[in-house]
Amino acid sequence: MPIIKCPECGEEVSSYAKKCIHCGFPLSKCEIPKDIDAGIISAPVQIKKRRPLFLILALLCIIPCVIFTFLFVFTLDDWRTMFFTENTYYQIAQKEIGSSEKREEIDGMNYVHRLNADDEIILMIGDDKYHFEYYLSNTEMRIHFCDASWGPLVSYKMTKGGLEVSDEIAADSETINLANTMRGLCDSIINIDLGGKCTIDDLLLEYYHYGLKINAIKICGITFAVLFLSASVLLLVLYFKKPKRISSDVARDGANPAGSPL
Repeated sequence: MPIIKCPECGEEVSSYAKKCIHCGFPLSKCEIPKDIDAGIISAPVQIKKRRPLFLILALLCIIPCVIFTFLFVFTLDDWRTMFFTENTYYQIAQKEIGSSEKREEIDGMNYVHRLNADDEIILMIGDDKYHFEYYLSNTEMRIHFCDASWGPLVSYKMTKGGLEVSDEIAADSETINLANTMRGLCDSIINIDLGGKCTIDDLLLEYYHYGLKINAIKICGITFAVLFLSASVLLLVLYFKKPKRISSDVARDGANPAGSPL
């Protein structure tokens, strides 16, 4: 009668036993190949089954991966388009001015107030020498003080504290003062047009914070999409990994196990 070793506790038991008499391990799960070599029988081989839990978790990880990928792609596609119909300034301006575009001459200066719901907001004042412009589109915010040929002389940037002169363009103090004066005139006209219910600073801050929110969604989207994708790939690798085979050599009836002393 062949004697085998239990793959669980290592104690010797009969190959015909259904379970180990020492630890109770079910030997019916073991396969005993019949290849015989010099009186040695290959020990029982236990094949570990693939765990379906890995596959289930991998498939579940794909769902949030797709969701976060969608959020990331959404923020790449002219996300500010929504801003032009949702912001407070646009709604008040449409109501107070009564149209999407207004042009008039004020003290020898040309004033333009234009709202394009799906594209841009342009607020500009200027004469034959200089122009000051607020330009907000679905891709950028540009605030410049320009000469007659529209060459930028002073550039502004939006920060948490409000609008500030940017160091993108080198300008002397006299030019900056002139730019701030024209900016103040433009702001005053805008406030009059809107009846004091909303200012250009309100628009710029709303636009700025909207951009921060969208950028945060973009970063979270791509970060979590990569994390869930990596987790899904790892779980699939674990699931399809080749099952381990546990085996040892045992002796036939009357034969010595390999490597055992005579």
